[in-house]
Amino acid sequence: MIDKLRKFPLTCLIVSIFRLLIGKLRLSNQFICKMVEMNKNSNYQIFRHITNKQVNSDSKSTVFVVSFKFSNLSHKANKLTSIIPMLLISGFPGFVKKIYAVNHKNGYWQGMYQWESIE
Repeated sequence: MIDKLRKFPLTCLIVSIFRLLIGKLRLSNQFICKMVEMNKNSNYQIFRHITNKQVNSDSKSTVFVVSFKFSNLSHKANKLTSIIPMLLISGFPGFVKKIYAVNHKNGYWQGMYQWESIE
């Protein structure tokens, strides 16, 4: 029961906001405006990086990368609206960091997530 409640989106949102307020979750400028080259020579520019300051370095972390394209949402609108899912995702158990990036040439967005484990 507690495990299900802990993964509930509203709970994750509250956890993320609390962690931001007490400094355990932070928005970092470390990679902002840097480029990441992915498959087929597609380059993504990083525009947001959020990280959990409390990470278990002994665990076997995993990375999940997703690319997508909006048909009716501008770059500016997506940068603004992506704050809400960022707070939901960063509140899930096992979250380590997420890097958001955009390919201005083809209009694709990319999320690069790091988790403490594959579970």
